Amino acid sequence: MSAPLVLLHGLSDSGDCWPGVVAHVGDRRVLTPTALGHGGRPLPDVVAISALGADVVATLRSELGTERAVVVGHSMGGLIAQEVALTAPDLVAAVVLVDPAWTAGDVPPEWLADAVAARHTPVEELVAQSRRDDPAWPEDERAPWAAARSGLHPQLAAVPHRWAERDWPASVGEITATGIPVTLVTGDPDRTIVGPALVARALAAVADAGPDAARLTIVNLPGTGHSVHRDARPAFLRTLDTVLASS
Repeated sequence: MSAPLVLLHGLSDSGDCWPGVVAHVGDRRVLTPTALGHGGRPLPDVVAISALGADVVATLRSELGTERAVVVGHSMGGLIAQEVALTAPDLVAAVVLVDPAWTAGDVPPEWLADAVAARHTPVEELVAQSRRDDPAWPEDERAPWAAARSGLHPQLAAVPHRWAERDWPASVGEITATGIPVTLVTGDPDRTIVGPALVARALAAVADAGPDAARLTIVNLPGTGHSVHRDARPAFLRTLDTVLASS
């Protein structure tokens, strides 16, 4: 039986923001949960990765029971994917991190302010903006990306955000030590969060985990920015296919 696929979106996106992946995997069971504070969902008092991870774990236990899933996370969703793997390793077959937000700390206020400010921008205007700013994106990525802004909680920028609860590059070693393989997908260092120094830290953490640890695979897709999976969808899907085939 094929392992289910769980797709965890980044800040200001929603569970609808994976159209290319969902279409590509066909009949495989896919879960695309929307994070708290997004897509009309309630906002916690503190937007902590531990809370967002616990929310996803509850969903997986409810929807999948004891099945182990391949968990993919982009940006903020990458941190959530790591949190799920660390706190509920029995639910995870493999992890794919798509330019995870390892340097976000407690989240720059301007990120949140810009995201919330876009709530009232017409979808058509945001779609046009994406065509100007990100011409390489497949067309079916644009409307879900734009529509997700309107679903953000209006107070998202008003509550504390705690994303630095763990040393995220080091925690990759903890994940692989439990036997869960990790694939880290990055793009151009000057356009992404995870550059060579952070990759080196993650590799060192896995080496320290010992010879029995699962593997960390690094996939760099040149010419891509933070939204690696949108900027180079065919190459990203080939990477995902490799992970799914071995899970």
